[in-house]
Amino acid sequence: MHQEGKRIAPDEPWRVWTPGLDNDDSTIDAILANVPPNAQNEIPLIVWALENPRSPVALPGAISLERHDCMHALLGRGLLLQDEAFVIGFTMGATKRISRRALAVFKLFARRFYPVGFRLNDDHLKVFDLGFDEGAKPSVMRVYDYPLECHRQVPVGELRSKLGISTDTLRLAYERERLLVPNSAESARLPRAVPRSPSKRSAARELVPGPGLEPGRPSRGRGF
Repeated sequence: MHQEGKRIAPDEPWRVWTPGLDNDDSTIDAILANVPPNAQNEIPLIVWALENPRSPVALPGAISLERHDCMHALLGRGLLLQDEAFVIGFTMGATKRISRRALAVFKLFARRFYPVGFRLNDDHLKVFDLGFDEGAKPSVMRVYDYPLECHRQVPVGELRSKLGISTDTLRLAYERERLLVPNSAESARLPRAVPRSPSKRSAARELVPGPGLEPGRPSRGRGF
């Protein structure tokens, strides 16, 4: 987890870095090579204890720091706390077996006891839940167990496909995130869903007159 604390200037380049999702042909190495320097200190013990797989009290879905950084590239997320919340949630959700108690423990410590710069607020925890739900989808593999550090030269599009990570699904999730947290810098730079143009068949159906309708006037279906 990258530190976001008061000692780091707000205009430092790492705060605005984000890889996005339009990079299927790039490798993890190529993406992470563009990460600006970060004045991060060592990971605090309490964060290490809950989130590092080498810890005897690590929570399900704990992932090494190197794999965690690789997940930032695969999920198209930057380095701020809202980004961290989604990545951690996604990784924990991918376990498919984490208990409510374990989730409550993480949220309690992340909200109350993590040091400033690592502590998650209520908005961050909403994004954590969103990431958790995305990672918990049946198509997503247990990403924390996959040796991403051994596949840093593989195109991320290939890795996403192998791990069940859909960029279309992520874009839709990020649209929901913008609604949950509308005013943050992280939400403003999230990859956007690609609008789908209506198919020719759908357009033709709109021009077919139904009962009591004039030719060429589309019917009024259900609104969403």
